[in-house]
Amino acid sequence: MPIAAVILVLLFLVQRFGTSRVGAAFGPIMLLWFVVIAVAGVPMIVKHPDVLQGLSPTWAILFVFAHPYITFVAIGAVVLVITGAEALYADMGHFGRIPIRRAWFFVVFPALVINYLGQAGLVLNQPSATKDPFFLLFPAQLQLPVVVLATAATVIASQAVISGAFSLTRQAVQLGLLPPLTIRQTSKNEGGQIYLPAVNLLLFIGVMAIMLAFRSSAALTTAYGVSVTGALVVDTLLLLLVARQLWHWQTWKLVLAAVVFGGLELTFLAGNLSKIIHGGWVPLLIALSVVTVMTTWRRGRQLVQEQRQELEGSLDDFIEQVNTTHVPRVQGVAIFPHPNKDHPARAPGERRAQSRDARPRDHRLRAHGERAPRAPLQGVHPRRPRLHRRRHRAHHREVRFLR
Repeated sequence: MPIAAVILVLLFLVQRFGTSRVGAAFGPIMLLWFVVIAVAGVPMIVKHPDVLQGLSPTWAILFVFAHPYITFVAIGAVVLVITGAEALYADMGHFGRIPIRRAWFFVVFPALVINYLGQAGLVLNQPSATKDPFFLLFPAQLQLPVVVLATAATVIASQAVISGAFSLTRQAVQLGLLPPLTIRQTSKNEGGQIYLPAVNLLLFIGVMAIMLAFRSSAALTTAYGVSVTGALVVDTLLLLLVARQLWHWQTWKLVLAAVVFGGLELTFLAGNLSKIIHGGWVPLLIALSVVTVMTTWRRGRQLVQEQRQELEGSLDDFIEQVNTTHVPRVQGVAIFPHPNKDHPARAPGERRAQSRDARPRDHRLRAHGERAPRAPLQGVHPRRPRLHRRRHRAHHREVRFLR
């Protein structure tokens, strides 16, 4: 517990500095980790080749029909072998579909299968190894180095989760689901390496609280199973929504995907619902809190925008009023930032009402954020701003800035 607390404190403290310097070592370390666990499983597979029968799904099907109740209870533990797969969807936004697919099918999946089969062979050869079959696969003199490597792999995996939380939060802010937050770029070359102080602090408090409350990884599995299976179900629902709205899948394809993927994932989720009273309520409470914040902010933002548009009126009507009403002109250029090009900003009207004058040229500025790690020396983006001319002397400009 104290060692884990120290590691967590250091992990969250270094987030502000980014991972650009040490990030290059993450890939080789994780590759070494999967190679090591795969090699560890080979000797026991060679010694007990019968464990290869476990690759056939027929054994699982026969077990389901022979022991339905035990199967339903065991599903809550069996699902833990695929924990982490749900994080692939979050990482896909960083790396794309092809790298994720190659990493899974050529590295992660084979290494995990070989290691699990090796653990099965170890248990057949030495039944007492059920207490810790993973580390007992290694000779005693190698167990300590493996613990160090496992710790490094865990820290890297945790870093991936934290980076994913930063990325998803930024996307939520851009979609209007969360209020504006401070976002800092931590790399000069990688646009995806960012740091959100508020999110980092909330994650640290939440992780430390959960660690102190559960006190062991065995107790944490009750909450983890509900979290993972719930995330898989939500991913499938989102997939079906995208397939219907954007890909225009036919109904039979949607039903087939819902039955195959959704049916399996709902079965896993149902098997974990019995753990809600034993800690599974924690991820549900966290998810409910996040959804409440998002929906509240989004609805409040919509109400403010509707009220603002009602007060501002139409931009064409505003320009027509300016051009048909005699307003004294003064020298200079006025720029009014505004998020909507179809409605006038309230500032020009209020300024005219107070000072009874107008600038020869009024420009309405609409800014678009763009993912880039740094700006050129001039401090502006190299793209030229797009100019949308309106009648007479009112202009609407759109520029892009770094975010």
